[in-house]
Amino acid sequence: MTILAELQRQAKRENQSYNEDNAPRLWILSPSAGITVLEGFGAKLRSD
Repeated sequence: MTILAELQRQAKRENQSYNEDNAPRLWILSPSAGITVLEGFGAKLRSD
């Protein structure tokens, strides 16, 4: 959350709109993470 807030402040200082699509993402690399764990992090399957 700290990084997200800093990116938003930086965009405001530079008079630019903040684009959440360019925000850093958390990658969970684990062969044994269950659905419950993934959903707890708000994980979403990307189709690209």
